[in-house]
Amino acid sequence: MLDNFIKEFSKDEEKKKKVSGLGNVPHGSEALIISKISEYIKKDILFICENKKKYNQIKDVLNFLEIKNAFFFPEYDTNTYDRISPNKNITSERVKTLIELKFSQGNKIILTTAKASSQFIAEKQSSYYKNLNLETGNEYNLAEIKSFLVEHGYTNTSYVREVGEFTIRGGIVDFYPFNYSSPVRLDFFGNKLDLIKTFDATTQLSHDQNLDDINIYPCDEIILNNELVNNFRSNFNLEFGSESKKL
Repeated sequence: MLDNFIKEFSKDEEKKKKVSGLGNVPHGSEALIISKISEYIKKDILFICENKKKYNQIKDVLNFLEIKNAFFFPEYDTNTYDRISPNKNITSERVKTLIELKFSQGNKIILTTAKASSQFIAEKQSSYYKNLNLETGNEYNLAEIKSFLVEHGYTNTSYVREVGEFTIRGGIVDFYPFNYSSPVRLDFFGNKLDLIKTFDATTQLSHDQNLDDINIYPCDEIILNNELVNNFRSNFNLEFGSESKKL
């Protein structure tokens, strides 16, 4: 019965130019309803939760239902202008969503909170957010991989134990991306990527299963590259000073 109601509701929404509301939704059923609406309405759905608790509840259900077109944009665990940095897992998930939204096809479900939706982000056309895809059997420049990790928020350490850390020892590159439950090890033979494996952060021993490829996402939402710095300087001078006075 619910499926028939959502189907009819979705047909009506497709015909309308203005968006209408669906009220009195039973608590706990939001994820199921928006996933069903997404099946019938070939449009993006933005679901803004009132707080982080509600966001996490709906996110858990969407993941349980294995909704493939769901994207998550969490709010920071810090306040604006705090002296401490946000959790790297949160930052990385936000950046991953921005990257995938830019290139994904088809209708999407975007889950976020009121606080997260009120924060400024980089323009869609900007090149600030990039991911690095690596596949076994291909050749790569280790210096370029290291440069990508450093520029995108990873910290160079002696041993990789926490999310956002990396180290390079000869032809071995260890790093801990947010979207993996264990750190990842890249094993190079010369410039050829020979193996991709996860490993235990405590024992530093590799797991048995091999991976065919991996996407490395940034750990920072604000990438201080030359383009962003020059853009800030230009806008700062326009807002607060003369263009003739350079920072």
